[in-house]
Amino acid sequence: MFLSESIPINITEQQRRCDTTAINIITDSNIEIIKVQDIIHPALIQYLHSRSISTAIANTYCKEVWYQYKVSEFFAIGLKNNKGGWELRNKIFKNSSSPKTYTYIQNNNKQLIILEGMFDLLSLATLEANLLKTSDILVLNSISFINDIEKYISKYALVHLYLDNDTAGKRATQYLINKYKVSIDKSSSYKNYKDLNDLLRHEMSQKNS
Repeated sequence: MFLSESIPINITEQQRRCDTTAINIITDSNIEIIKVQDIIHPALIQYLHSRSISTAIANTYCKEVWYQYKVSEFFAIGLKNNKGGWELRNKIFKNSSSPKTYTYIQNNNKQLIILEGMFDLLSLATLEANLLKTSDILVLNSISFINDIEKYISKYALVHLYLDNDTAGKRATQYLINKYKVSIDKSSSYKNYKDLNDLLRHEMSQKNS
């Protein structure tokens, strides 16, 4: 997944434009983390709800992260990775602080779940809470980290793959299935949707209609 480059905006402008189309910002080593706390900002809570994610589930895995980029400050929902970097999301942009890598959540279980991104994790936690409680979790944060996480697969009796239904996701899924017999493709559970969050939002809209 490649993020397009754009000029960041300050917090006032960020809040004013909270209902606009998302702007992508490329990963940058100049991001300085200022503050990390539980998710409480109304704009972030609103964004979570627009993605059918509860604040309670988001706070289980993520934080509200305030950071500085050049001369401006920003806030976002953050998922910490294994090297101390953050995946940063709000309705306006996608961003990542360096170093960028995968997120590995170990609970000493015998099965592993591999997901592509932050909202796949939060969506699965909403749809299959018990599954996550009995599994270790690997969030790639980029499909390019597939090779980096292979070293963990042999530790598990079962590996559930919940990658996106796009060309890159399908290619990565097929690669892991061909190489590791313990791997199971779970994308059939959202076969008519791009990813888990797309499925979740559809189910919630049907429930609320």
